[in-house]
Amino acid sequence: MTAALQRGWPWLVSFAALVVAGLLLVQEFGSRGATIVLTANRNPGLEEGISELKYRGITCGHVVEIRLDPEEQEARIEVRLEKWADHLAREGSRFWVVAPELEVGRIRGLDALRSGAYLTVDPGDGPEAERFEMLAEAPTVETERAGQRYHVYAKRAHGIKAGAPVYYRGVTIGVVSAVGLKGQASSVRFDLHIDRRYMALLREKTVFWPVTGFSADIGLLGAEIQAGTLESFWSGGIELATPPDSPEITPKTVFWLSPERDKDWLEWEPKIALPGGG
Repeated sequence: MTAALQRGWPWLVSFAALVVAGLLLVQEFGSRGATIVLTANRNPGLEEGISELKYRGITCGHVVEIRLDPEEQEARIEVRLEKWADHLAREGSRFWVVAPELEVGRIRGLDALRSGAYLTVDPGDGPEAERFEMLAEAPTVETERAGQRYHVYAKRAHGIKAGAPVYYRGVTIGVVSAVGLKGQASSVRFDLHIDRRYMALLREKTVFWPVTGFSADIGLLGAEIQAGTLESFWSGGIELATPPDSPEITPKTVFWLSPERDKDWLEWEPKIALPGGG
């Protein structure tokens, strides 16, 4: 009996190893989610089998294959999602690459210095989808950032670019989501995204003016220098203020960018209640 057990022992070990391997395979395949295909005109620095898809800083997928589509002449990037992240594979989801990027006065994607370039996503809420066209760059405003869009017009751009901050008394309350020409190119239109909790700050008589890194008023008695933020120094910015007793916005309200701030704006104290006790 002992000899029989000794002869059978290797078989028992092999069988147990096969069972364990089978269970691991079942677990592996059971945790896999959908596979999606991202298309771009080139590979934006991703590595097959290495690069990750992250959502809110959490890894939710991996790049499994990168190849050139000979018919469409575009890069096809296959990404396998984790099972819990299948909800990201919906129409309206926007994917883009986060990579270290040095601009004049600004460094973006610092976290990618450690991990390498990776994908991230702004989730959509449409029906299930498998194929997505990648964005060439990060969107200025992500879908989950609730708020309202407003238009402000000006005779020139004042160096303000998309992505520039919008301020109220030095506090960032929104972002310039787009800058373009209006109508017959007679004026510039700024699209402002104002975060939801600050929307009440905009009233019928709200005044807007451009912000740069610094401005100087030189008079007979000396100079007054006012510094802005480093961010507005490079990309410009817009500040707004609302005088007291200004009525609420109507559908006919049109905002124009003043060349300079009102000299009394700091003394304005509109009684505007913000959501959340702000």
